[in-house]
Amino acid sequence: MKEVNALRLRNHLGEIIEELNATGEPVLISKARKIRAVLITPDQYARRFLDYQSEEKNPVRHCRPEDGPYRCGG
Repeated sequence: MKEVNALRLRNHLGEIIEELNATGEPVLISKARKIRAVLITPDQYARRFLDYQSEEKNPVRHCRPEDGPYRCGG
């Protein structure tokens, strides 16, 4: 995974986005030598987060008997 600092990202955003789309490799964004964010493609976002959010909207799917009826929508 490539890592860029916030200043380089600010100065070369177009270049970094083009490289991201070409390689599909997430880009780690650092500030003050710590990773603060990750830049990913829209497809990666949809696969990882939108699908996860749609599963969260159906809590019954994730219920366990020990959760009890109040946490499982029953």
